[in-house]
Amino acid sequence: MRMVTLKKVVLMEDKRRGYETQMSKWTEALNQLTSYLKMVRTEQGGDDILYGIVTIGTYARFYYLAPNEQAMDDYPTTETGSAYELKNDEAEIHKLLSEYAVKTSY
Repeated sequence: MRMVTLKKVVLMEDKRRGYETQMSKWTEALNQLTSYLKMVRTEQGGDDILYGIVTIGTYARFYYLAPNEQAMDDYPTTETGSAYELKNDEAEIHKLLSEYAVKTSY
């Protein structure tokens, strides 16, 4: 019997449209996400990479928190600072979410 270890992906969402171009809103949301992922790491007591997504309006950015790190990094297959629009970038977002699912399922 294979033992399954659960890993978490945290989606941090700011539902307000109109703030997509304000870097301060992205920074604020990323700081919240980082805080939540650090709490998850403390709960799990592990050295796993944790994954997160920040959305503002209809745009999303993908991140990860490496073991023993205190700051989030852009997910490796995304361009630094890239925001993906939910409708226009649907295929790319699906690809990124699929990567998250694979990485967190074992």
